[in-house]
Amino acid sequence: MKSLECEACVGVVGPLNFWGNLGLAVIKLYCGIVGGSRALLADAVHSATDVLVATLLVIGLKVQGRPADRKYPYGYGGVEFIVAGVIGLLLLLVATLMAISSILALITGSLTVPDKITLMALVISIGANELMCRHSLCVGEEANSPAIMANAWENRADAYSSVAALVGVAAAQVGLTFMDPVAAVVVAGLVAKSGASVLADAVRGATDTGLEPADTEVVRRAAASVPGVRRVLRVHGRRLGQRRSLNLQVAVAPHISVAEAERIAERVRRSLDHALEHVGAVSIRLRPAEEPETQPRAA
Repeated sequence: MKSLECEACVGVVGPLNFWGNLGLAVIKLYCGIVGGSRALLADAVHSATDVLVATLLVIGLKVQGRPADRKYPYGYGGVEFIVAGVIGLLLLLVATLMAISSILALITGSLTVPDKITLMALVISIGANELMCRHSLCVGEEANSPAIMANAWENRADAYSSVAALVGVAAAQVGLTFMDPVAAVVVAGLVAKSGASVLADAVRGATDTGLEPADTEVVRRAAASVPGVRRVLRVHGRRLGQRRSLNLQVAVAPHISVAEAERIAERVRRSLDHALEHVGAVSIRLRPAEEPETQPRAA
């Protein structure tokens, strides 16, 4: 991360989204009921889901922050992909329920003209969600966190859904009453799209966590540049949540002392920390250079 302030923001992003979305859900639910807008009520359900999403985010970040132990030697970072996947599934479920409700309203003809109070709630929602999205994007990029990034795009989806609801409510107030439930269906579609994207990213991250070829080359060059390292025999890495765990095998001069071997390994670790961002656990195996070479294997 760039600074201690960025690190502190990781602990803030969950509670900020929880209380922000809880406030928006209450405002939109009240104004949706009083103002008689299906689009706003659909948006309120979206914000209520965001409260649950923020709760999952807080729990997930707390779990992934636990240090590695004997049971999980690479740490608990993988839980972030699980959290992101659950967020995606919840969004798809909510979108389905919203779409069904709105389509039934169109079929039965139970259409009403929303009150102007609904417009105020939607304007507040658009502004608040965009601010939360930008904050989460900043924190998520700095922390390399898939869960925080999923939360950020969820806030952006909520802002877009509020824009769609705003258009529908405004159209309904000038006589196009069918536009309110139509806007609710559009909101549901935007939520579903966001949910599918978040879920796909989570599955991709959980099943394909190896290092990118460019990152593998960076690791290889950084290790090879350390005094005492004769060759880098093997590089393997995986991404677990915010961190990259690395496993290296390097050749050193034969018959060196244990103390010197430890110093070389520590220099390699420091070199990797400077060369690559978000490095977590690093395992280094030293082998005498006179032994038969192990063929380099791609990560």
